[in-house]
Amino acid sequence: MVGNFSQTLRACRGKYIAICEGDDYWTNQNKLSLQIQVLESKPQYSGCIHYGDIVDSEGNFKKKSKKPQVNFRNERHLIHALEEGKSSWVTCSLIFRRELIITNSFYIFLEEKKLNCDQVFDVWLTKHGPLIYLEENLSSHRHHQGGIWSSKDNNSIDSLEYLLKGKIFLLSQKGFNLEEKKIINLHVIKLSDKLLKKIIENKIFTSKIFFICFKIQFMNKIKEFLHLLKKAK
Repeated sequence: MVGNFSQTLRACRGKYIAICEGDDYWTNQNKLSLQIQVLESKPQYSGCIHYGDIVDSEGNFKKKSKKPQVNFRNERHLIHALEEGKSSWVTCSLIFRRELIITNSFYIFLEEKKLNCDQVFDVWLTKHGPLIYLEENLSSHRHHQGGIWSSKDNNSIDSLEYLLKGKIFLLSQKGFNLEEKKIINLHVIKLSDKLLKKIIENKIFTSKIFFICFKIQFMNKIKEFLHLLKKAK
């Protein structure tokens, strides 16, 4: 799926790219013009997002989408994306400047498949400028059993392993300052702890991820111990 998505992005030729996946839909005929007006007048923003409805397979309303972490001006910066550790905005709300992904490094980042596509955009775009969040309902995101992510158990061993490997992958990337790396590393520690407990509960001690989690937790405990020793002097 990522390969098809990547090819589609490469084929785009407009100034802006708006995302609307097959199970989602836009609900306001002025959605694109409203967002483009903002981006045309505010060149500092890499893209624009908004809130929407979460609906079931039949299109019935379930709830409003969660407001992503933003500042008092409704701007979502890289620090917000990293702290949340996921893209909490609905994908069908995103429109962004195509010029920001006309680089091989973006497609390498995407095609590694270490992060879901939403988080790829969340991190990549906010590294180039904040996303502006509109307090308007302009689309609907569908949750159903056939959905790639909405059908998953986020607390399963497979899901936690995928999330952990994604954060480890982020740590290996260039362009993050010390504070940003610290935030990513905190996610690594928390996820590895949660995953390690799941693995022990299910007695899967021979899996490779068990040793990865054990090493992360062991190294973190050593760091904590050394920090306490330093404070005691």
